[in-house]
Amino acid sequence: MAALAAYNTFTNPGGAALTKDFGDRVKAFDQARDYYSGARFSRRFGKNWAADLEILQLYKHTRLIYNYVPTVVDFYVDNIWSAAADEDNPALVTPVAAGASDELIEAVAQIDQWTNWRAKQKKVKREAGVKGACLVEIIDDLERGKILDKIIKPEHVVSVEMNSSDDVVRYAIAYPAKDEKGEVYTYQKIVTKELFYYFRDDEPFVPPGKTAAIEQNPYGFCPAAYFVHDETEDGNPQGAFTDYDKLDNLNSLASHIDDFVHKAIESPKLIGSEDGKIEPVIGGTKDKDGNITTEDTRRAWAVFIAEGAVSVHDLLGNLPLGEAIQIVEMQIKSFEKVYPEIKYEEVISGASDASGIALERRLIPAQNKLDHAAANYDQQLIKLRQMMIAIAGWRTSNGWTNLTPAQRKFAAFNLDSYDKGELDFNLKRSLLIEMSEKERLELDGLKLDNANKAAGILPLEKRIALLGFDEKETRELMNKLANEEAPIMAGAAMFALGDRVKIKGAAHMPGQSSGTIALVNGNAYGIVFDGMESMGIHKWYVAEELESISEPADQTSGKTDQKEMTH
Repeated sequence: MAALAAYNTFTNPGGAALTKDFGDRVKAFDQARDYYSGARFSRRFGKNWAADLEILQLYKHTRLIYNYVPTVVDFYVDNIWSAAADEDNPALVTPVAAGASDELIEAVAQIDQWTNWRAKQKKVKREAGVKGACLVEIIDDLERGKILDKIIKPEHVVSVEMNSSDDVVRYAIAYPAKDEKGEVYTYQKIVTKELFYYFRDDEPFVPPGKTAAIEQNPYGFCPAAYFVHDETEDGNPQGAFTDYDKLDNLNSLASHIDDFVHKAIESPKLIGSEDGKIEPVIGGTKDKDGNITTEDTRRAWAVFIAEGAVSVHDLLGNLPLGEAIQIVEMQIKSFEKVYPEIKYEEVISGASDASGIALERRLIPAQNKLDHAAANYDQQLIKLRQMMIAIAGWRTSNGWTNLTPAQRKFAAFNLDSYDKGELDFNLKRSLLIEMSEKERLELDGLKLDNANKAAGILPLEKRIALLGFDEKETRELMNKLANEEAPIMAGAAMFALGDRVKIKGAAHMPGQSSGTIALVNGNAYGIVFDGMESMGIHKWYVAEELESISEPADQTSGKTDQKEMTH
């Protein structure tokens, strides 16, 4: 009874209201799936949409002529988590950013391989992009000695509870299943940080491979990640495309116009004659009584001869097609303005001769939307990998015996590794285009210029953001600066124009050793290097890479024309 009470309390705390809400959500998921697959309003498989069209007050023959849903969703499927390229770890799919330890990268790569993440990650993004969210459960497969995962479709997720750090702390799922006898039942499961509950058709039961209807959770955390594409103002998940009513209206209008064009091609005519004599010349024949034969298919394009005054009336009606099409085009443009994802491929293909910097500027609206969504996906993927690695590390000494080479990759970790910070890592930013190193350096220089121009106008935190740091990175850098009391940007210069310096570590380019400061941008410096004066000013070195020297420049090496070095 305790298990059943827990089930009722967690899955239906508000009584019938939550049940109705869940039913509405499932219906919305089904509709979103139909739009993505192109099945919405399709009569190909015999579905009657008359009731839906009447409720929505749409044209009774509406079809999905325009469908932006797959275009918008696939924008995120294709561009979030670009597969990592690592020669040392070809199995690595998770795009781990620089700074992670070799042991951690090997562990992430092993999880990627066990879970077939290269294929599965697209399904996660597709489910969340279409329906708004996707739950991924961690499967501790003790028999196979692997840590796996399972995608739970949103329509099978009854409830999810998350804390302020977006960790899943409780969830309930329910979906149809078959037992060993082939009987279909509803499998239900509740997971908390402390316990696992199992139900069959609302009654506690012991699933195959389990020992009880209620089991202890040995991990200390809820082994799942909840990928949410975006949220509504009231906190409910929403997919990449949300303007379904507007899309329905566009397709209703477009379908009506399309049907009008078809009718115009075969427009019926009413022909009248004063003496009533109208006979077919082409397109119809007469029977023995003088009547036109209806079976003659040529009647659709008949030519008639008549005597006396004749009048012809078009039964089609009058629709100003030009004006109607303009209305459709205006609605299409409104979608393209709200969803820059629709046109991003066209922007790229139409700018083949543009530089990476110029192209990046044109793609700012689409890149901004990608950044917003990717932040949610990245956060949950990192949590998912951290939990899986922690469980795998724990299993190396609690359940796995005769460790395989794959299992040994997790021996350095355990369930405490997360709290110790041993599993910390970041993901590479998802980018629509990859600029060359030269273009990236030029762009970094422009950002640094803008940040320093804002000195005295914007606070330090805002100037750091101008350099391209996200909110989390900005906070971390601000904390570091506060702890170290290290000056940065404008006013923090350690060297002045004309100072002689030399490189302390690795040079940016071969041949760079000592030179003269020619530009100062806060803590960054443009340098004319000895023996490389003809190449102009190299931008940028930071103070930590330089040290002062006292000897003067070699006067025989020539003078610089102060142009910027191309590199």
